[in-house]
Amino acid sequence: MRKTAGGLTPTGQTTRLTALLQGRGQRLAALLVMLVLGLLLTWLTVYRTDHRMRANLQQPAHLVARALDVADVKQLTGTEADCGTPIYLQIKDQLASSKSSSESYRFIYLMGRRPDTTIFFLVDSEPVGSEDESPAGQVFEEATINDQRVFDTGTPSVEGPVTDRWGTWISALVPLTDPATGDLIAVLGMDMDAAMWTWDVAAQSIPLAGGLWVVLILTATLVIATHSRAAASVKPLQNRLLIPLAIVLLLLVGGFGLVLLKLERRNVDQSSRRELDEVSIDLRTVLADQTETLDAVGQALLRDADLRMALRTRPHRCGQMGRQ
Repeated sequence: MRKTAGGLTPTGQTTRLTALLQGRGQRLAALLVMLVLGLLLTWLTVYRTDHRMRANLQQPAHLVARALDVADVKQLTGTEADCGTPIYLQIKDQLASSKSSSESYRFIYLMGRRPDTTIFFLVDSEPVGSEDESPAGQVFEEATINDQRVFDTGTPSVEGPVTDRWGTWISALVPLTDPATGDLIAVLGMDMDAAMWTWDVAAQSIPLAGGLWVVLILTATLVIATHSRAAASVKPLQNRLLIPLAIVLLLLVGGFGLVLLKLERRNVDQSSRRELDEVSIDLRTVLADQTETLDAVGQALLRDADLRMALRTRPHRCGQMGRQ
């Protein structure tokens, strides 16, 4: 029987090549299965985290709604006549106070609906005169089918991402009903920025998803090592684990770092926005006080003839003193 330089017959070489290809095919199949399983588990982790956060968003919205006095809300007409009234300003202050309790909330507002199904704003949490304020009676032109459904069914809901003129949001909607009659009076909305929401979901999903990938890589490495046919070709287990585990570790550290950076930037932006709003409110208050003071001075001038005469003659006397 003719042998090759390696000491194997052609038939033996073919058998060895076939076994080698089969072994590689099995390892490749195992890797593909682990990859698909990892992607599926990652998607499931993100989905469950998003679902849990949406359920949690409804809780503070319900608390804000319960803190409102239904009798006060019923007095709102949803027209410009509400602006400046004590009840309107009181509810606005309540919503603003609830918004300031957490930096996650961007807008809190009450909506009403007319008989023709047009949805409009009753009052919101923004300062009076703010660029983002929705004054009483402003039509919500971007109202969605889900918004209408909450008015129709009286069932709370969380929707989004939804885009309107103010941005893209994840919104919790909670109906306000009259406890005596059960009639729906208004719907309270609470908005969170959709981009911030995405980063929050990622921040809460990374630890579990990263742990799953580590387990899958360990499992895949053991499967490959078990199916290796030749002992000489089996590398030490730690060498097989080194590269994939290092990659997962780098991804986890990089992901955590990126999420923390985004969250820090969000906190800085929110703090700056809050300080700007406070300064704007203080400035408007100072200007209003000065306007009242000037108005009072003007009224005094109009009423006091002697004072007007003294102001007219004072420059003339000073001029005379200067000439002397």
